[in-house]
Amino acid sequence: MRFLIAIVLFSFMTSQASAASDASGGHFGIKTGAIDVDLSGFDVDTPIGIVFGRANGNLGMDFEFNYAKVTLSRFSYPSYNSQKTSETFNSIALYGVFRSEGEVYFKAKGGLLGERVGSESDAGISVGAGIGVRSKKMKFETEYTVLDADANFISVGIYLNLN
Repeated sequence: MRFLIAIVLFSFMTSQASAASDASGGHFGIKTGAIDVDLSGFDVDTPIGIVFGRANGNLGMDFEFNYAKVTLSRFSYPSYNSQKTSETFNSIALYGVFRSEGEVYFKAKGGLLGERVGSESDAGISVGAGIGVRSKKMKFETEYTVLDADANFISVGIYLNLN
C-alpha cells in the first residue's frame, strides 16, 4: 500500500509544470559506490543504481533502484568449515529530496526503502545527505545513505537533466 501511495505522489510530481528555478525538472542517472554492512560474513560487490527524479524548485522526489551481488559466508561447527553462497541484493526506494540552490549544492533525502537479499526481504525508512555540482545538462552527486541499521551506501552518481 505504501508503494502505491508513493507511485501516486511521484506521478503527481512529474505531471506538474516546473518553472520555479534552474533546479526544476526531471532527471535520470546512474550511481555506484560501496555498501558497508556491519554483519560478519557479508561481502557486497560494487553496486549499480538507477535513479529517476523530478524536482519543482528545491524540493523533489527520487525513485531509486540498486543491485549488487553478495557473498555470504556461513560457518559449520564444530569443524569450522566455511561455506560461501552467492546471492543478490536489490533495493527500491522513493525519497523526498531537498537540493539547495547554486551550482554547488547540498542534498538531503528521506523516504521508504524496500530491500531484498536472496530470499530475505525488509522494508523501512532510509535517509541520506550529500553534495553535488550541477550544470544545465547534468548533475554529479556524492552522498551517504543509511539503508538500514546494518547497512550504509556511499555513492557517486551522474544524472542527465531532462528539462
